[in-house]
Amino acid sequence: MCGIFGLFINDNKKYNQNDIKKSLNKIACLSEERGKDSSGFAFFKENTVNIIKGDIPISSLIRTNKFDQIFSDFVNSNCFSVIGHSRLV
Repeated sequence: MCGIFGLFINDNKKYNQNDIKKSLNKIACLSEERGKDSSGFAFFKENTVNIIKGDIPISSLIRTNKFDQIFSDFVNSNCFSVIGHSRLV
């Protein structure tokens, strides 16, 4: 089993960065019910993709410094999207 989810933000100026992070955290943690063995995110903006993944539950991955750094880099752009997964091996 696995959980797959995503978030697309167009015209970021309409949304508070904390609200975007809370929404992403909520859908990620809901997805964790589908698998806790590994997880990952792929962030997209313009022509850039950045991936973070690990053999840890998504609730742990979302609390890492690397996640915070990638999230901050992407959320400051005008338009970005993120796809995530949680996996049961």
